[in-house]
Amino acid sequence: SIREHGVLQPILGRPSGPQFELIAGERRWRASRMAERDSIPAIVVDFDEVTALEVSIIENLQREDVSPLEEAAMFRKMTSTFGYSVRQLAQKVGKDKGYVENRLRLSDAPADIRELLSLRKDTISHAYELMKIGDERQRRRLAKRIVAGELSLAKLRVITGGKADEAAPDAEKPRRRVKTTAGQVLAIVEAAV
Repeated sequence: SIREHGVLQPILGRPSGPQFELIAGERRWRASRMAERDSIPAIVVDFDEVTALEVSIIENLQREDVSPLEEAAMFRKMTSTFGYSVRQLAQKVGKDKGYVENRLRLSDAPADIRELLSLRKDTISHAYELMKIGDERQRRRLAKRIVAGELSLAKLRVITGGKADEAAPDAEKPRRRVKTTAGQVLAIVEAAV
């Protein structure tokens, strides 16, 4: 499209000695070079180092193809390098606070969960569920089943919700009755009480 229509949105740069440093628009710049364009529209702003990095990260977050792990890393950088609170970051990038918190959780995810997300980007909800499991071996087994398409999110939620510290009280669990006379009598007595 650049060969046919040119670059529709200028890249963003800043002065750097006698040349310019690219801040935002690297993909457009590379595509223009591949299209053998002699020039590319640019906006040049004299940003300081911190602002240039911040603008670059925010511009990358706007890409449609940014992966959840890339997004998590960029969010982490915004909070750790620039001191953004979760609320400030959510406002800055136009996302919900919960969305930002979940992505920040991913930035600290164990390697097996990060690998799962790199193999299948559609498993982000699975990843959040897997993070509830502390046993690395069990997590890896479950992640392999997810990648193979053998474990739905609903089944995974049953597994993660079935841990002893998160289990429902016994009174809320469905009970199986043995179909015996004693079982029928017990059911009648309990119903009468």
